[in-house]
Amino acid sequence: MKKRENNILDILKFVAAILILGAHASPIINSKSFDLFYGEYLFRFCVPLFIISSGFFFESIDKSKKKKYIKRILYLYIFSTLLYLPMSYNQGIKSIIINILTGYWHLWYLVALLIALCIVYIFDEKFKNTSNKSYIIVISLLILCGAFFDEYHKIINVPYLDVILKTADIMIGEWRAIFFSLPMLLIGKLIKKNWNYISSKTWKTYVLLLIISAVAAFLEFILLCNSIETRTSNDITLFNWIPAVALFILSFYINERVKKLETRKIRKMADVIYIIHIWVIVLFKVIFSLRYLSLFIACSITSVIISYITISIISIIKSRKTKIYCLDSGPKQLN
Repeated sequence: MKKRENNILDILKFVAAILILGAHASPIINSKSFDLFYGEYLFRFCVPLFIISSGFFFESIDKSKKKKYIKRILYLYIFSTLLYLPMSYNQGIKSIIINILTGYWHLWYLVALLIALCIVYIFDEKFKNTSNKSYIIVISLLILCGAFFDEYHKIINVPYLDVILKTADIMIGEWRAIFFSLPMLLIGKLIKKNWNYISSKTWKTYVLLLIISAVAAFLEFILLCNSIETRTSNDITLFNWIPAVALFILSFYINERVKKLETRKIRKMADVIYIIHIWVIVLFKVIFSLRYLSLFIACSITSVIISYITISIISIIKSRKTKIYCLDSGPKQLN
């Protein structure tokens, strides 16, 4: 398996980006039941898929490249924050500062990923020989705490917990970094560390895992919706991340059986779509007053076009810089 060469995973991440766009553009159709099903269940594997992929890749590279990867995420977050700063200009200085620290709307993902990557990077050397059992225990505890803080505490109605969570948002940037991004990152890391064992199993094993986990996540979704009076968020639950694990592993099996595809641009487009789609949704709502399916289709097409143009321009700039560098370095080597 060559590093990062998984064309099916690239396509999956592109589809996931579109599904995330749909969740933020919801309701897609004028149906409360479908809106709830889509927004709190159907697309919930998408963000875990991105983070697990990052954890797998992060484990595949050396320490110097890990540092560069973290810097790249930081620069991406700074750019994204500046891009969305106009949306919070009238909310006051306090709200602007909180948005910068915790991530404006969907940018929480970049903050959470950045914090989790830094934690893994710092402790990576110290826990290099950590056993799989220890990883599983840590991951399980983090997910259990995350599910409790996100949704399950609402069932037993713990006093003042909402105040504590809001304080934690401000203090550490985003508590989902610890109880969501970190365990997903560690799962990706664990998959990479045990890839020989994982890939020795038949693909049917992971299809079964996908089916069982999807059913378990759906039953959990029904339980939470029926148990909590207010609308759930389902950002972190006990089961909604497991289908992402199954899909991630299955992508390698499928990838081995398909012809070589050029999906590098698609992978990069998925990242751009994730970053820009909120601006696209807001503009289509304000300028054209679109709603439901027409909003989703228009925003999806526009986001894909913008992402394609953006990646193409970046590629042209990089190729020109490479040519200039080659021209400059050639004579120096001859001399």
